[in-house]
Amino acid sequence: MNKRMSVARRVLYAVIELIGLLVFLFIILYAAELQNSSIVFSQYVSSSGKSILESSQNVLVQFGLFVASTFTGNWGMAPSVVGSFKSFSASAVISYTLPSTIFLLGLSIVVSVPIVILLGISYGNKPHSSRSSPVSAYTALGTVIPVFVLAAFARFLFNGTAIGITGTYSLSGATFPTHVPLIDGLIHGNLSIAYSAFMHFILPFLLLVFFTSTLLLQTYRSGIIKSIKEGYVRLARATGTPQWLITKKYLLDKGGYEVLKHIRVIMMTVLTYLIIIEAVFNYQGLGWAFYQSVTTTRNYPLAIYSLFIFGLLIILSGLISGIAMDLINPSGEVD
Repeated sequence: MNKRMSVARRVLYAVIELIGLLVFLFIILYAAELQNSSIVFSQYVSSSGKSILESSQNVLVQFGLFVASTFTGNWGMAPSVVGSFKSFSASAVISYTLPSTIFLLGLSIVVSVPIVILLGISYGNKPHSSRSSPVSAYTALGTVIPVFVLAAFARFLFNGTAIGITGTYSLSGATFPTHVPLIDGLIHGNLSIAYSAFMHFILPFLLLVFFTSTLLLQTYRSGIIKSIKEGYVRLARATGTPQWLITKKYLLDKGGYEVLKHIRVIMMTVLTYLIIIEAVFNYQGLGWAFYQSVTTTRNYPLAIYSLFIFGLLIILSGLISGIAMDLINPSGEVD
C-alpha cells in the first residue's frame, strides 16, 4: 500500500471514529433525557432563547439537530457556578477554558518527552544493571499511585499551612517584570499571590508531568525491551556499530514507535489525569469546567461537549501518529 492510500485510510478511520463519538455522546444525552426530561433538552437552547432539541421530535431528527449544532457551535447554555452571574453559552465557556487546558497539557508533554528519552536510553544501555533500578522505580510509582490520591494528598499537605489560596494578580503601584504570578509575587513579597500561583498552576503542572512521563516511559521502555529481546542491540554492538547509531536505531526509534502505536490509550489516560488534577487544584481549564458541569451545575451541554473536545483530541492524536508511522515506514515496523 502506497503512502497516499495509507494516509487516506487513516483519515477514513478518523471520520468513522468521529461519527462513533457523536453517536456515543448522543446516546448518553438521550438516555439522560429519558431519565429526566425536565432538565436535559431544556438546556439545549440558543443564545436567542430558541430551543435546539425537543422531546416531541423523532430520535433521528434529534440526532441530526445534535450533529448540526455540534458543527455550528450552537451548544446550548451553561449556567454559571456563581449564582449572581448570568448564564453563558457552552461554546463560550469551552472557548474560555480550552486554551488553559491546551497550555497545561502541551507544556507537560514538552517537559515529559526529554525526561522519557533520557531515562529510556539510560535503561536501554544498561537494562540489567543497578542503573536501571531508578528508572523502573520511577515508572512503578506512576503506575501504582492513583493520581487522585496523590493530588488530594498534595493539596491537603500544602493547604495545611498558614497561607490560604487567596489574592488576585494585582499589586497597587507594582510592576510585573516576568508576568509569571509565582515569580512576581515572590519579587514583591506577596506570598498570597505566589502561593496561589503555586497551588493553581505549578503543583498541577508538576503532577501532570510526573504521571505523563511515567506513562510514556512505561510504553517507551516496552519498545526498548522488545529491541533488546530480539537481539538487535547485542548484535549491533558485536559487529562494532557506533553507540550513537545503536542509540538512535534501537533505543530512540523503537521506543518512539511504540509510543506512537499506543498514542490513543496514552492520550485517554493523560486526559483522565488532567481532569482529576484540574478539579482537585481548581485549575480553570476544560477539565475543571467538565467537573463543575457534572457535580455542581448539572449542565448536560457543557459536559457533553467537553467530552466531545477531549474525544477530538484523542482522535486527532491517533490520526497524526498513524500518518507519522505510515510516512516513516509504510510496512508498520521499524527496521
